[in-house]
Amino acid sequence: FFFQAEDGIRDFCLSRGLGDVYKRQAVLSPFTEHKVENLQKKKQEHLISCIIKESLKFPNKDAQISELVCNSSLQYDTLSKIGQNEWANHLSVLLKENGQYWELSLFWYFLRCIHQYGLSEVDAFNQYQCVRVFIEENKLQRIFEMKILVNGGDIMKLLQIKAGGPVIKKVIDAAFLWQIQNREKGKEELEQYIVQNKDLFFQN
Repeated sequence: FFFQAEDGIRDFCLSRGLGDVYKRQAVLSPFTEHKVENLQKKKQEHLISCIIKESLKFPNKDAQISELVCNSSLQYDTLSKIGQNEWANHLSVLLKENGQYWELSLFWYFLRCIHQYGLSEVDAFNQYQCVRVFIEENKLQRIFEMKILVNGGDIMKLLQIKAGGPVIKKVIDAAFLWQIQNREKGKEELEQYIVQNKDLFFQN
């Protein structure tokens, strides 16, 4: 892919090892929001996932990756509805869900800007680049590898509960965002944060 910009030609580089996957997504991206009924599983699936499994006969893993990327690419639309001061949290959660495929998800978003929203290649690329630069400047590229400083057992002790449940996930999600905002702090400060906000975690 090449894009004509004001300062000349910009080269769009594909990530190492994902070239074939990128090409496949580029062809299928117009079908991002289309779903079909899976009669055997009695649930809806993305049309892209069905094409990859049933028509192209690729492994289920490829279909699962496409499903993940397809869903995630839609969440980039939220960035236009929130302030940039909220981008770090939103993108961190999104990149965590995408794992090593976050670049593919962002690339798919770029394609949707052209196919679905009718942006020119230059405008779509500039939008893509804006998000990409933000991710790099805030060092979020490998955020999905960040280890949460507390585990389920720690949380149960801090909250003084004997069983887990939804509250554990709520605390872990909050701990993830806290660590993003407080990367220089450690486990002790995180535990203090959890105890101080104990009542909030039990609210519905």
